[in-house]
Amino acid sequence: MYMSSLGNVQSYYNGYISACRNIFLTSSVAIVLYGFSNSFKTNSSVSVVRFSSTFVFLFALVYGFITVIGMFRYIRDIERSNEPMALAVQLDLWKANAYVVSSYLVLLLILSFAGLRRFMLYLNTQ
Repeated sequence: MYMSSLGNVQSYYNGYISACRNIFLTSSVAIVLYGFSNSFKTNSSVSVVRFSSTFVFLFALVYGFITVIGMFRYIRDIERSNEPMALAVQLDLWKANAYVVSSYLVLLLILSFAGLRRFMLYLNTQ
């Protein structure tokens, strides 16, 4: 693989894909936690698990935004460099992937607000 002042470009992309997988997995854990909270009989346990679920959602969001911003910056650096890139570096597909992940993060943001709102309503009824 071609090495440049940008580092190993393919390795960076592989790391990005790994981070995206972590976002999907972490948000899935948050969804499962929220569903799991309904299985408790004690209100304090429900509150703790729902709060944990919201925290995990927010963690996935922050992790995702950092990942996507980093990818867009790296793409910008590649575009600004005058170094030749290997044919495997398909920036248009990389950007499309970053937009798809950004769309998923917007969905997570909406779900986070809905979950947080529902959690606050739950706390107010207790």
